[in-house]
Amino acid sequence: MENEFRMRGLAPTYVHQIEGDDTVQRDVFQLLCETNRLVRIKAYVAKSDIVVHTENFDNAVAMIEANFTFPQKFTVSEVRELIGSNRKFTVPFLEHLDAVGVTTRMGNQRQLRNRNEQ
Repeated sequence: MENEFRMRGLAPTYVHQIEGDDTVQRDVFQLLCETNRLVRIKAYVAKSDIVVHTENFDNAVAMIEANFTFPQKFTVSEVRELIGSNRKFTVPFLEHLDAVGVTTRMGNQRQLRNRNEQ
């Protein structure tokens, strides 16, 4: 299961698609989340969390950090293009980064947090 998530890249996979009636699959999924092999991202519009492999998540963050250094501002569409994903993933992904303190939202733009202030 972990390898399947790794292979999916940043294509949105929703929790409700995974947590079916198969208890073994559900248990493996929970274990992968608990051991930080998968990242759950709240997707308010879809009413279900999005799940991606931690390596894919970290790679996307690294791409943002490499391409939009502080104090440069960026938009959802710029990040969507950069990471090669779609809006259904990019918006919740950036909202998650805002929530965990990686980025700050300013209207329709965002910027990385100043590491000197953290």
